[in-house]
Amino acid sequence: MKIEFLNKTQAREYFKEMDEYALNLKKSDLRVMGFNSREEYFKSFKSNFINFNILDKIKYRHYLKKVSHLKITVKLIKIKETHDMDLFQTRKEAIIVPNLSKANDSLMVHEVFHIISRKFDFSKLYNVLGFKKCNEEFIKDHGLLTNPDCVKNNYSINLKVFDKETKKENEKECIPYLSFPFFKKVKLVGEDKTYHISETNFQELFPLTSYLSHPEEICAEHFAFKFTGKPISSFILDYENKPFFNELDNLMKIYNII
Repeated sequence: MKIEFLNKTQAREYFKEMDEYALNLKKSDLRVMGFNSREEYFKSFKSNFINFNILDKIKYRHYLKKVSHLKITVKLIKIKETHDMDLFQTRKEAIIVPNLSKANDSLMVHEVFHIISRKFDFSKLYNVLGFKKCNEEFIKDHGLLTNPDCVKNNYSINLKVFDKETKKENEKECIPYLSFPFFKKVKLVGEDKTYHISETNFQELFPLTSYLSHPEEICAEHFAFKFTGKPISSFILDYENKPFFNELDNLMKIYNII
């Protein structure tokens, strides 16, 4: 793995123009972050870049040691604040490192998957997990947030959904999405109804993942588990999903990543 630590000048040049995330920000995103426009947000985002110090570089190289054999290039950019709850995120081929947020090897390897899947087509992994591509639908939720790592909500999965009104559980095609402050929700395909993830059997299907519900994030959690032996936010240390890990290995060989 080639790691490139960009200084603030290089980072600003790298983000000379708005990236996919900035271009896809919704009114709800801007309202939560306190901006009036995408342009205002992006200007502030770029102004927050800062330089890495020597200790930073040693630390992040250590966190990425378990994937150092992968044939990829990863850029790292340090920032004072991201305006997105100061969470680690990926933008283009760079991992954005918030100055005051703590990292570990599992988190950093998780972010590496986003870089890889943005460059190569890893959508087969989504299918292995039971997701299928669908049309992006309007989600009537004032707290709707755009995830920098997967800006579109265009994958659905069949879940068992408990309806509080009818007191019945039915299988429904659902589109997972994120809502402020950090709620995992699903929208029923072709309907206006939305549910919290806890009202479905999502967690039963994906016990390894308690982080986010988008298939991209679930794949990143599995990827981190494969290389570090521990997920970000789950206590499961003994987990096996042979179809997923076999397909992951197959795709990394196809794209000459390993």
